[in-house]
Order: sequence, then C-alpha cells, then structure tokens
Amino acid sequence: DPVLKLMRKGTSAALNLECLRLCREYGINPAWSILSGFPGEEDRWYEETLQLLPKLFHLRPPNGFIPIRYDRFSPYHDNPQEWNLTLEPFEAYRHLYPPYMDQHDDIAYFFKRKGRDELEDDGLSIWSQTHWACREMVSRWKKIWADRTQSGLEQPQLYLLKEDQWKVRDDRDPDKPMLIETVPEAMKDLLVYCRERRSMGMLQRIVNEQGQINSKAELQVLLEEAVMKGWIIKISQQWISIVQIKNHQQLSQSEWPGGRLLPTIQLEQRHTAAKIGSS
Repeated sequence: DPVLKLMRKGTSAALNLECLRLCREYGINPAWSILSGFPGEEDRWYEETLQLLPKLFHLRPPNGFIPIRYDRFSPYHDNPQEWNLTLEPFEAYRHLYPPYMDQHDDIAYFFKRKGRDELEDDGLSIWSQTHWACREMVSRWKKIWADRTQSGLEQPQLYLLKEDQWKVRDDRDPDKPMLIETVPEAMKDLLVYCRERRSMGMLQRIVNEQGQINSKAELQVLLEEAVMKGWIIKISQQWISIVQIKNHQQLSQSEWPGGRLLPTIQLEQRHTAAKIGSS
C-alpha cells in the first residue's frame, strides 16, 4: 500500500488482490506489472512483497518486475520538486526532432532523471538486492505458468470446494505435491466472507450471525490459521481471501473469443488451403 500511495494510484493492495483472484476464478487474463524504483520508497516494502509473492502463484503472474519511468502527467512530472527530482526528456527526442532551444520539454512524454544515459543505465542501477530477489521470484512465477501451459496442465490453484466435506486444494508450490486439506464450516464461512476485503470491525460482525463462528476468540484463531497458511492476506489492517471458489482455466490464444493475429505465412497457407478445397 505505501508504494501505491506514492504512485497516487487510487487503489489498494487488497483491492488489487481481490481483482486478481476474480480474474483467476473466471479465466480472465489480466495484464499487469509490478513497478519499482519510486522516489521515497523503502526497501522493507519490497521485503514484504518478496514474502507475499509465493502465496500468489495460483494467480495470473505479472508481465514483469520493472523500474518506473517518469511520464508526462504523472505526479513526478507535475511536481518534481516534491520528490527532489530534476527531469529531462529521453535523448531519443533529439534524434526525432530538430534542436529547439536545446530541449524538448514541451513535446516530450517520456522523461528521465537529468544526466542519466538511458543507453547505459536502464534504471536498475538503484535497485537493492531485495529488488533483484523480487524480480527473480516473478520470473519463477511466470515460468511455472508458462511450463504448465506448454505441457497442457491446469494452472496452479488454491481452491475451496465441497466434496463430502469442505476442502482446500493447494498446489501453489511446484516443488511439493498438491495439498488437500479438510476445513470446518467455520473456516469456510470466514474464507467466503473475506472474498471482499474486510476490516477487523467488519470481521467481528460474522460472530454468531447465522454461521459457525461463535466467539471473537474463535474468529482470531481462524484468522491466524488462514493467514499462516496463505489463504487470507492481511494488508494495512484489511483481510482479503485469495482462495478461489471457481476454477475456470484461462483460454489459450487460439480459443480466445476476441481472435488473434496470425503471422502472414499462416494466413497465406489458410488461403491456399481454402482455394484447394473449393476447386
């Protein structure tokens, strides 16, 4: 959440996790990235991120873990003095447009810290070991999904389902066999209630309300167990369940209803086949 506040993103980490879980449940392919390198950020935030990432391996991985760029209309461009920044346009503008008072600030969209050579410094020079560890973890996450897709296997899951009893299937860790754990009705109630992000005040409302959680003490025990197992994530005094209640698989590109672009040679082969078939 501190990073999102620095970005002035207008959202929260808990809300983003809720969105990613919903996309996973319905087979939707979200495009997203984890940004880093913000002025004023603290390394401990990325230590927390590093601990969180393996719990999310059943959700669609990000496109990457990448450094930010300073774009026009961003808070950093609008108020650089607030962040102790001195910005200048990317050097590419010098090669695209004629010289104009030795600057292109009025037409540029992409900016960088003044004096940084984007050909020599891609923005990673300020990264700590924790940043690099986060990038490696994201790469592992992406590889798990890519390998399963290529092998025709289902994607990782963290799935609440009813068989003879309520159970949670968990195969987020590719190095371990799938865990199948029977859960009591009270835990099921908690996981379902936390499908929307909840504060402690809201959580206490489910005690003795037509469910199986009979006391605040029992609620606390269930919460601690769910957080420990990575079924519920606590972020900024909010609790959000990342356990699926649906397990639709993401469509492949060839099955995607919006269609896809084919390489020219494949299009020519199809046209040729169609002509042969009609002759």
